[in-house]
Amino acid sequence: MSATFVAPSVRVEWAIADRTRLHVHNRPRLGDTSLDQLYATNPYAQHAPSLRPTLETTNAEAGLTVSLGTVRLVTAAGYRYAPAYRYFSYDAQSGLYDVRYNSARILQGRGQIALQGIEGVQASLGLSVRDGTLTSRDTEIPSFAPITADAMLAVSFADGDGFLEAQTRFESPRNASLANDRLDSYFTLDLEGTYALGDQAEIVARAEHLSSGTLTLWKNHPRPPAQVSAGLRLNW
Repeated sequence: MSATFVAPSVRVEWAIADRTRLHVHNRPRLGDTSLDQLYATNPYAQHAPSLRPTLETTNAEAGLTVSLGTVRLVTAAGYRYAPAYRYFSYDAQSGLYDVRYNSARILQGRGQIALQGIEGVQASLGLSVRDGTLTSRDTEIPSFAPITADAMLAVSFADGDGFLEAQTRFESPRNASLANDRLDSYFTLDLEGTYALGDQAEIVARAEHLSSGTLTLWKNHPRPPAQVSAGLRLNW
């Protein structure tokens, strides 16, 4: 079965005050169909040799960006509609996730606060509140968290020779399948540090997938184990 869609792409910005900008856009999106991308998103998806992309004909958003000295604030609200939306639903019999398609609509509000103009420091905190519905079933999109948050802090020191970065991500409770079996909140933290020993060598240390308890992103599959590594990177 084939279909034709017309989806205009539009972006407009206005400077409504010295430190405030208003943006309105519609950015239609055609998703990826590669298996690499599928399993990067969900490594526990059932084998799906024939994939269709997610097609979002409407990806509209309106928002404000306000700069207050060293602080930048962004608030926005949006609406997305996909006549073909790829989602994952847990199959208890196989213990894996089915790859399925349906039409979907998503209402979203988001906010972000970030530091700007501070030498050697970058930081941001973002929060999204979302309502995703499979339109033909009138039910929540499985594996789609209503609340997500992310944060980042990066600091350079020793005249730029040293660098530290922390990134964290949070997802609220969500359904694993159309049967409404709930997953608890998920949280993970990644840390990375580097220190240059010269032009051609630097010490590198990482700590990835740090979290407390037995949190799972995908039902009945443990999160990736915490990993700590360190080494010497040579550049030539």
